[in-house]
Amino acid sequence: MIMFQHDTLILDASCVISLYATQRMGEILAALPPQVTVATYVAEREALYIRGAAPEPDAPRPKLPIQLAPFIQQGLLRLVQPEGEKEAALITYLASQIRGQGEVVTGAIGICRQWGLVVDDRRARNLLGDTAPQIQLLHTLDLVRYWVGQVQLPQGETTAVLTAIRTGAAFMPHPQDPNWAWWHEQ
Repeated sequence: MIMFQHDTLILDASCVISLYATQRMGEILAALPPQVTVATYVAEREALYIRGAAPEPDAPRPKLPIQLAPFIQQGLLRLVQPEGEKEAALITYLASQIRGQGEVVTGAIGICRQWGLVVDDRRARNLLGDTAPQIQLLHTLDLVRYWVGQVQLPQGETTAVLTAIRTGAAFMPHPQDPNWAWWHEQ
């Protein structure tokens, strides 16, 4: 089971989308010991929707808007923005190295504030890990797997949650993700 090294986590857009796609995001956030945050930029510009089920086999899948307000109102999620010159300088540096603006903002905030980062993109993970090796880098599936273990979710429900991530967020873990085997065993 994962050991959290920081009292606060900051999620990138892929993580928000995947957690929302589970339709159990509130339960997952409530089970996590650290405070969970997301950059306002990510919430307003990148983590906008998940894919719904197609009404017919060959029909396009509808976009379903992500609604984070209930989680914020319940105190399960907090929105944060970059602050100060140190974070601005790190945003500039990271933006010169990777394309994903959400990962840039998330990384800069997390690194400067000494928060754990939840990022799935391998290139961003490599850069953030090289930039701040003292910061814990987590995968989305680390959070899901932690929750599954905490609540002792039955196998069938775990499979349904992972299927919802795959279909609603179009997410599949990379073979280098430490949870890859677990994903395929469910």
